[in-house]
This record gives sequence, C-alpha cells and structure tokens, in this order.
Amino acid sequence: MLRDVVIDTNVFAHAQNPIEPRFPAACRFLDDLLRQATMLCVDPGFHPDESCNTSLIGAEYLQRLRAGSPAFEVVLRLFSSQRIREVPRETTPQMRRRIVRLIRDSRDRTFVIVALNSDEKVVVSHDFSGGLQRRKRRAIRRETGVEVLDAAQCCVRL
Repeated sequence: MLRDVVIDTNVFAHAQNPIEPRFPAACRFLDDLLRQATMLCVDPGFHPDESCNTSLIGAEYLQRLRAGSPAFEVVLRLFSSQRIREVPRETTPQMRRRIVRLIRDSRDRTFVIVALNSDEKVVVSHDFSGGLQRRKRRAIRRETGVEVLDAAQCCVRL
C-alpha cells in the first residue's frame, strides 16, 4: 500500500468526463484512494477555499475541477479527513537542474518535485503528450527516483 501519492490534475479532470477514454480508470483510482489511508501530497499552502490557497498544485485543482463534481468532492473529503499532506516544493540546485532539463512545463515540475519530497515518490498522471510523456517517464525515474504511473497502474499499488 502506498503511504502517499501526488496526483496530476488531469487524473481528477478525467474522472469528471465520461467521454474520456481514461474515465473508468480515473474513477476507480479515486474510489480506491478513498478506501485506503493513502495521503494526497501537495505543495504548502493548500486550502479548498481559493481565497486562502497559496499552493500551486491546489490552485490548479481549484481552477480545473468543477465544484460539486465527484473529483472535487474527493479532494474535499481528503481535506476534511486530514489526508492531504503538504510537502516542500524545493530541492537541491543539482536536482532542480536535472528536472528542468527533463521537464519543460513548470507546473509538471512542481508535481515531480513534490513527489520527490514525498515518502513514496509517486506521481499519478495521464499526461502522455506533455512533460510527463511515456518516454520521459523512464528518464524521470532513472534521474530523480520519481515514478510516474497512470491511474490504472496505481490502483494495483494502492
């Protein structure tokens, strides 16, 4: 069982969209997550009230997840049950250079750095064309120790 996990916003977004091919896997993953004690890791300052939030990951969640959607409700349930863990988004200069070289998108970098500072070093993502695409996932794991999985792969680990 995973103690903690970082979840890319696209996994939550796919759980809101029934016509998305990864909708079933995303929903199953979120259901399984709620049944476990696994913590959701975000960068410091997360709050579900947008006016109180200073987390970059939290801001992305609040911007892209519809209030009242099942995905948003999962985030609220995790927050209310104190299963959101704030993890630093800083790393060493050497590691930051590696991550910048591997991942162009600064938002994707934040998810990876938070995962790097988490216990399990796992990001769940459905980004297959951007900064966390399949061929980069191997390099990210090799150079940082962070494993990027899709929702279906992570269900097995929960």
